[in-house]
Amino acid sequence: MWFSEIQFDGSDAPAGSMAKKYNVSISTYPISHTEKEDKLLIYFACNMFGSKENKNSFVKEISKHKRVHFLEQNKDFLIILFEEAKATKPVYQHNIIHNKPIFISSKGKEIWSIASMRKKDISNFYDILKKTRNAKMIFVKKKKISNVSIAQIHPELTNKQKEAMKLAIEEGYYDIPRKISVNELAKLAKLAISTYQTHLRKAESRIMPYSFSKI
Repeated sequence: MWFSEIQFDGSDAPAGSMAKKYNVSISTYPISHTEKEDKLLIYFACNMFGSKENKNSFVKEISKHKRVHFLEQNKDFLIILFEEAKATKPVYQHNIIHNKPIFISSKGKEIWSIASMRKKDISNFYDILKKTRNAKMIFVKKKKISNVSIAQIHPELTNKQKEAMKLAIEEGYYDIPRKISVNELAKLAKLAISTYQTHLRKAESRIMPYSFSKI
């Protein structure tokens, strides 16, 4: 399989602009889609990360958006039926696998991780996002697929644990190589190093066993 990671600024799109407005990050996965006249209707499963107040404000506003046809909430988990122009149909074709959820940061940046049997399909996918979203391809490489991670209800985390993990993800703590240290993350969070590290490790200790139990 061919794999690629593609990034672009989605702060002018509905989800990205509201994520930025309310300082909320979103992990979302396209479940299914159908065509209706000149539109594409897509079901997304989403997890939200942020303060309770900000998440509530995000849900309240996006549920009223004209392109949202349905929204159901269960704590931090959302199912959304979202309308896209039919021109985006190639993005949701059967020959493209979303091997990770789409990540929308609180700054509006979107990260898409995709896979396909053919490199040409990756190129066609990228061309669409480059044309419509001024996207940048981070990498494209060939390897055997080992796992597919999809959005799902995660173990219960406290708001402090969610905020600690959200910051770590956005600042590149889990990138290879790491872009930031725990000490630097603690400073950004305005917390003592030991306090921040405790929140992060407790979040990891709940999520990691849960994730591996699904493999």
